[in-house]
Amino acid sequence: THAIIFATGFISGFELPILASLSHGSSSTSGSSDDASALSADYFGMFAASLVFPLVLFPILGLAAAFWVATLFNLGAAVATYALIDGRSKFMYSALGALVLLNIGALVFSKSLDEWFSRIYASVI
Repeated sequence: THAIIFATGFISGFELPILASLSHGSSSTSGSSDDASALSADYFGMFAASLVFPLVLFPILGLAAAFWVATLFNLGAAVATYALIDGRSKFMYSALGALVLLNIGALVFSKSLDEWFSRIYASVI
């Protein structure tokens, strides 16, 4: 679990610099207002996710399915962002498409995965 937590923190550290560089490239305004726009978009997204996940997704879908749906939202944002920056790499679109398909498969089998992870967790404790 520590490796997963570390990897998540490490990868999420790239989010804000990417948003800032996107906002610098898409407008002709000064750098400080670009940074403020990137920060406000980031904070708004975090705020919305912190409300939607526990109040909507988790009670309706359960933990595992809510996780996979939230991940699908993030993958959708990644695809939209890549298209927005005029990404043309067929490899990147293929990789993102493969991740979306794997995620949908995990969502379909989320109940079984949830039970499997629960058994593993219970056996460790």
